[in-house]
Amino acid sequence: ASLVSTMKALEGITFNVKDKTLNAYALHGTRVAMRNIVIDGSDEMSAIVPAQTVKKIANIASDDEVHFYLADKYMTIEFDSTTIVVWLVEGKPVDISRFTSMENSISVRADREELMATLDRTTLMCKEGEKKPIICDFANNKINIHIVSTHGSMNEDVDAEIMGNNLKIGMNPRYVLEALQAIDDKVVTLHMSNSKSPLFIKDDEETYLYLILPVSISEG
Repeated sequence: ASLVSTMKALEGITFNVKDKTLNAYALHGTRVAMRNIVIDGSDEMSAIVPAQTVKKIANIASDDEVHFYLADKYMTIEFDSTTIVVWLVEGKPVDISRFTSMENSISVRADREELMATLDRTTLMCKEGEKKPIICDFANNKINIHIVSTHGSMNEDVDAEIMGNNLKIGMNPRYVLEALQAIDDKVVTLHMSNSKSPLFIKDDEETYLYLILPVSISEG
């Protein structure tokens, strides 16, 4: 029963409200996405909302305020002149604290749009759905990003501020690109420990955090 409960929890986005802060997070395979947002209201609540439903609501809601109210088995969401009732996902929220509290030995600051443009070009080297990794070399205040596939090869440098040891790591470019697309900051900071540990993308205040597991690479 606990396994079934956990699997159902992975289908949704966990909403935790405490101390006037909404902490929302989701897990998907080898990725974790988390946001912390200051909100109005002092009530505490915790619920798992279907991820696809939240995505659809985000696409139709305006930039105005969104109000949500939690009941035992459903959540009511109000925006503009629309009211939506969403049935909650049954199950116990997954504890992600063990993923987000890791020590990191290297931090890299880079221009988000430049990094996004480079990653977007690497996806041209991959078939849709292909898990061909890019190889990122972090050294000498540069991120060298290269990929070799049946479609061709690419090798580009992105200027960066690197604090810590040099590091080489394999990543799924689409996963990193999707995380960067959800961020508004001009400059982003990447955190890593080694080539087998997760890549973290987060700001100093941790209003957002994205965790992406690396891909094994054959290069030495």
